[in-house]
Amino acid sequence: MLKQGVKSDFCTHLHSFLAGLTDLHYKMQGLTVIYVPQEGNNLPVEQASKDKELIKRLEGVVVQWTHQIRVALSDRDQGSSQDMLGPTDEHSFWIYRCKCIHTSTF
Repeated sequence: MLKQGVKSDFCTHLHSFLAGLTDLHYKMQGLTVIYVPQEGNNLPVEQASKDKELIKRLEGVVVQWTHQIRVALSDRDQGSSQDMLGPTDEHSFWIYRCKCIHTSTF
């Protein structure tokens, strides 16, 4: 049982580290990209759905996603409507925001 606990802790910390690293790397480029773990991809759905530790780890990743998406949507550095000079600026702003959302998976 100790081996499974060590594996679970290691995977949890690994996912957290990789999510933070992915976020930081792409944030420096002005993008929001979410980390998608590969753990469990090779398991049949029936087996993966019974692995409570795997589900717990993946739920933790989803919590990080929701935080990351909230920050991206409320980020005031991406521009505000007061900085817009006209409809073209507004259109460009929303095209940029759309690209940020569509490129948000890694």
